[in-house]
Amino acid sequence: MVGAFPVFKLGALAIKQIGKPLANYLKRKAKTNTFFRHYVCLPPAQFYHLWETRLKLKLLGLQKPKEVAKLSEDAAVDLGAEVLGEVIIFVVGASCLLLEYRRQVRKEANKEDYVQKTLDQLTSQVNELMTLVDIQEAKVRELTKAVATSSPENRRF
Repeated sequence: MVGAFPVFKLGALAIKQIGKPLANYLKRKAKTNTFFRHYVCLPPAQFYHLWETRLKLKLLGLQKPKEVAKLSEDAAVDLGAEVLGEVIIFVVGASCLLLEYRRQVRKEANKEDYVQKTLDQLTSQVNELMTLVDIQEAKVRELTKAVATSSPENRRF
């Protein structure tokens, strides 16, 4: 049996592919726009540089520096734009995964609902048939009793 065309998965792939140019656009915008540069790119880049330097020194077993030199503005803008681009790509990918997970959960819930409805219908039918059998058994007993009490000449078998 041929499965349905995976439209949702194809859409998720398209969204991921759109995410990369969007991230690149935001990187270019960060380098040219003053507000974006000073308030969106520089603070995360300096923070990232600070923690990266501290972590590297700690992993190398060296002592923690008293003060980490800040990046130049150009280097910080480049690093901030890269971090921003990676965050955007990550968010797009994570969103696609979350949407796929939710879709699978809904699909499974619908399947369970269908199975439960079918089970309920079958149970209802079995109960109706049991009631019908009880009624027929009562009629058979009644007819058997009527035949047993009737006169022999009325019996024609």
